[in-house]
Amino acid sequence: IGFIKSPTLEMCLTALKKDKTVIQYIKTCDDTLFDKIIQQYPNVLECSFFPDDFYLKLLKKNGLLLQYIINPNYLLCLEAVKQNGLALQFVKEQTPEICLEAVKQNGLALQFVKTQTPLICIEAVKQNGLALQFVKEQTEKICKNAIKNNSQASMYIKIPNFKI
Repeated sequence: IGFIKSPTLEMCLTALKKDKTVIQYIKTCDDTLFDKIIQQYPNVLECSFFPDDFYLKLLKKNGLLLQYIINPNYLLCLEAVKQNGLALQFVKEQTPEICLEAVKQNGLALQFVKTQTPLICIEAVKQNGLALQFVKEQTEKICKNAIKNNSQASMYIKIPNFKI
C-alpha cells in the first residue's frame, strides 16, 4: 500500500483487515478516502505513530473518536468535547475547563463529570434543562435555570418545597 500512489478504498480496507498498522502508509491518501477508512476501522487510531495535528483534524469532525486514541493530551481532549460534549466520557484526566466546554456543547455530558462545580452544573442546565437529573448537589439557582431552559426539568428537582 505504501508504494501505491493512489490506493483505492477497497485496497486500503483489504490491507487493514490483515494488519491495522498499514494505516501509517495510507494516511497520505485524500481526506474523503481516509474518512471512509476511519468510519469502518476507527480502532486504527490506536496506532501511536500519528502526530497530534492529525488527531486534532479528526476530532474536529468527530469528537467521539477520542475513545480510540491512546493517552490523548489536554488539547485533543478539549477539541473532542468542543465537537461533541459526550466525548467527555473518554477523558481520563478531566479538568474544570474540559468539563465546562463539554457541558456547553451538550448539557447531558454532565453525567460524565467526575467533579461537579456550581458553574459547570449551571452551564449544563442552561444548555439542556434535562441535565438537572445528573446534578449531584442541586441549588435553587441551578433548578431555576434548568426550568427556564425546559419546563419538564421540574420532574428532576430534589429540593424539598421548591417553588418555581
